[in-house]
Amino acid sequence: MYGCLKVELLNVGNVFQNTTEVDVSFLMTYFKKEGGSDDFDIDRVFIKNSMGMSDMKLVHDDKKYVSVFGNVTLNMINNLKHIPFNRQFIFLEIETTCKNVVVESRRIIKLNDYNMKKTIGGNTHMFVWEYNVGLTESLLKYMVIPYLLTLVLQLSHTIKAEDEEGGHGTWISVGSTFMLTDVALFFTVPQTNKLTYIDKSLFLSLLMKIFITMFAFYDFDVKISNKLENFSHHDVDAVLFGLMTMIILIYSSYNYYKSKRGGNNILNLYQSRNKFEEV
Repeated sequence: MYGCLKVELLNVGNVFQNTTEVDVSFLMTYFKKEGGSDDFDIDRVFIKNSMGMSDMKLVHDDKKYVSVFGNVTLNMINNLKHIPFNRQFIFLEIETTCKNVVVESRRIIKLNDYNMKKTIGGNTHMFVWEYNVGLTESLLKYMVIPYLLTLVLQLSHTIKAEDEEGGHGTWISVGSTFMLTDVALFFTVPQTNKLTYIDKSLFLSLLMKIFITMFAFYDFDVKISNKLENFSHHDVDAVLFGLMTMIILIYSSYNYYKSKRGGNNILNLYQSRNKFEEV
């Protein structure tokens, strides 16, 4: 344990899907070499990916060890364009001449020490955790609900009355109302400077609603069924239902697996640029 620098994370601030920096409080302890004859200076330990450090306080110093409490704002690795499937990484780059550096995060529920990756590049020790942010709310709000409303719109176009002119006018009003639900959701999307997967999914949902509204307005299901033997307009609706479901599932699955690869690529690229070697 002698000659070891130990950093214990005490608290991590709130992390949301579009978070790119986070406040962290820590306790840094250096265990001096036996006999107390040690020229190591804990004040020369530098956190490279910090936006700023404050409230550094010496809490203990004797012949065995010296401890310092501090707060730091850390940059995060977060590919915002992959929201809601983006993977977020909290990393800690510690610049020190000490060769033996240990970081513990057992106090932080959403950080798992067992999945932590440690890499070393020169005098820099980098520790990386994947921060687990719940996806359920975003998936339901921005993907599942718009998809369900699209299906409801497609399956309820029999609202057109016997009076064809009035029925079509009513249908346009219904279709426009459903489209406005997607437009409203655009104003609640997390603010970024990129077009996210959420934005793309909402655009896809909106385009589907426009297509379905026009499809029903011109009675294409009836016209198609009239040209096909033993094929009613309800069968056409069922086929359209299945096609929409397949498009949504394939598109969402593609984005999910692309985001997983993207998160790993970003991390690997960062490590390779800084010439880190995994420990």
